[in-house]
Amino acid sequence: MASTRGGMSLWAAASLVCSLVLCPPMCVIAVVFGVIGLAQIRRNPAMYGARVAWIGIGVGTLVALAWLGGGVWWHLNVRTPMLAGPGDAIRAGMAGDVATFRDGFLPDPATTDEDAARFCSELNRRYGALLTIRPDDQPDAPLGFTNGHADIPYLLRFEGGAVQGVARFVLMDEGKPPPVCRWAWIRVLDAESGDLSYPVSAPPPAANPADG
Repeated sequence: MASTRGGMSLWAAASLVCSLVLCPPMCVIAVVFGVIGLAQIRRNPAMYGARVAWIGIGVGTLVALAWLGGGVWWHLNVRTPMLAGPGDAIRAGMAGDVATFRDGFLPDPATTDEDAARFCSELNRRYGALLTIRPDDQPDAPLGFTNGHADIPYLLRFEGGAVQGVARFVLMDEGKPPPVCRWAWIRVLDAESGDLSYPVSAPPPAANPADG
């Protein structure tokens, strides 16, 4: 590729080819190859391909930026909420802010403010204030998204002790865009006193894959 003879710069051609692969590592390589190609062409006026090199650099840069933006969006709107669980919404509801609690979940016409307040009040009565919520690593729990949603097992630590729960995070409703990125339901698993679910349309335990 370092030849000083005339003709197309192979570095420039390689830059364009790499940029069309549309993956981050190859796009970075495309930019590097394009810069090398431009330098080679400047040193040897008999060679051509500057436009090809610039196209490779431009496409590679745009694709790399798109991947970076997508990664940031995924981190902020999907990964972080899934790690944190619906903890903020639950804390708000247990503090009496039913509107904020309900806003943390997808709208459910069958559920009223009274239903939401009753769920939060029962959490308070049984367990006290919510301290932490984190994903509960269960080897038999399903991983990844199915039809645009993921059912995630959590460990909820209250003042009165820890209980397990499952919450459904919806990325896309029925797997179709646009992204939703909200909670559909949560179930607190309590074999002794009975499970608590919100909203009222939450599927029964047998319909929840995380329950086995």
